[in-house]
Amino acid sequence: MNCQNNYPYFRNCFIIGPTGPTGPMGLPGVTGPTGPMGATGPATVATIKINSVKTGEPGSFASIENIGDDKNVILDFIIPCGATGLKGEIGPQGERGEKGEKGDKGEQGLPGHKGDTGSIGVPGEVGPPGPMGPKGEKGDPGTIPIIKIGNVQTGEPGTKAVVTITEEND
Repeated sequence: MNCQNNYPYFRNCFIIGPTGPTGPMGLPGVTGPTGPMGATGPATVATIKINSVKTGEPGSFASIENIGDDKNVILDFIIPCGATGLKGEIGPQGERGEKGEKGDKGEQGLPGHKGDTGSIGVPGEVGPPGPMGPKGEKGDPGTIPIIKIGNVQTGEPGTKAVVTITEEND
């Protein structure tokens, strides 16, 4: 037991035990008066350079890291990706750009539909019949040829056969 200078009365006594959990945070206090101005520091010039700006995951915190030193500040920014905004209105059409280079030949398209049949043209005039020619003379009766075949010799498939004629009349 620990009593604070109140020995005869033991009014402010307490027993020291294990530390309990942290209590809730209290309300902020009143802002104190402005302190005195500090001494002027050394006149040095620092350079500030932006090294990178990257997009972080949605919902993450923004961060800035100095990867340089106090005189040569080099900053890396990470800015979280925001939610997609509403679609804006269509803007006015821009000016026509310069003609680009000719692209590769595309694939052949599907055949088109067959067009309508055109109208029939105007028929030409029929010419007059020509004169009839004179009747020809009667010819001699013809003969029927008679051919006697002697030998037929065949060869390999796809080759021509050889035929020997032994007699024919004129």
